[in-house]
Amino acid sequence: MVNEEKVKLMTKMAIYESGKGKMDLEISYFHTNEYMKMEVVKSVIVNTIVYCAALGFILLLMMDKVIEAVNNHQFRKYMLLFVMAYLLFIFLEAMIVRERAKQRYLDARPRVRAYKKNLAKLHFMYELEEENITNPKEEKLEDRIEEELDGETIDF
Repeated sequence: MVNEEKVKLMTKMAIYESGKGKMDLEISYFHTNEYMKMEVVKSVIVNTIVYCAALGFILLLMMDKVIEAVNNHQFRKYMLLFVMAYLLFIFLEAMIVRERAKQRYLDARPRVRAYKKNLAKLHFMYELEEENITNPKEEKLEDRIEEELDGETIDF
């Protein structure tokens, strides 16, 4: 016999898993600091590539000034300027990415907890259903679920 409450719970969980849950569950595999570090490292790698590409493009556009700077021995000054700009850019971007990752992690945590609680409730429902099949004298399934889990289902 199909239990309507189980179907509703499974549907709710499937909708969550296919939407926000996909990213939330990936995030939940990591500890907060690990997740933030991973996001910062990815950001630094991508931004380094973008910065180098942009710098190369700018240097190509201004090739005549670059050759003039090399001839006038001012190339070190410009290179120092580019390196300082790169370090500032990477530092600011890393701080922004770190805060964004922290917020994303903190936002996902309650949704994952609710998902796990609903998963536990579903597992418990299956266990009680198995008990009722083997021991029909047991009280009603719905009453036992309400008693054990206080009837809580959490929306995502």
